[in-house]
Amino acid sequence: GEYRGNLLYTSDSSLVICKGSGCYDWRFESVQSFIYSDIKKIVVIKEGKVGKGLRWGSSIGVVIGAVAGYNSDECQPGRGNIFGNGQLCRGIGVVFGGILFGIEGAILGGVIGVLMGVDSNYLIDESINEFQNALPKLKKEAIFPSNPVSVLEIH
Repeated sequence: GEYRGNLLYTSDSSLVICKGSGCYDWRFESVQSFIYSDIKKIVVIKEGKVGKGLRWGSSIGVVIGAVAGYNSDECQPGRGNIFGNGQLCRGIGVVFGGILFGIEGAILGGVIGVLMGVDSNYLIDESINEFQNALPKLKKEAIFPSNPVSVLEIH
């Protein structure tokens, strides 16, 4: 079968996944433990990278475009363009430059987001060696870096 959820923690030979909104209060969520011999393949799904790339790319593009439009050679004295040589010309340059570079930045940011958001696949095929090869990367994805303590006594 297939099981989907958040990676709670890993051990040397197993992992624990929980179904829930964040699984930070893991004692009250649906938790499932898997030993390496029960696992054929693990897929780490990256979510939200494209949207983040679009936002950052368009924001940076707008700023670069606005600065480029403001400093455009077309608005310098003596160029004689239809918008004049003053603030109106620079204002129009800021708007058009911001739009143009904002669109280009969003496209580039989206492409970068897609590339960063590629899912990671680990073919375990019930092998302890393959599981342990994937373990360092899986630990980075876990909510808890190791098995959480179930009982803690402080004096």
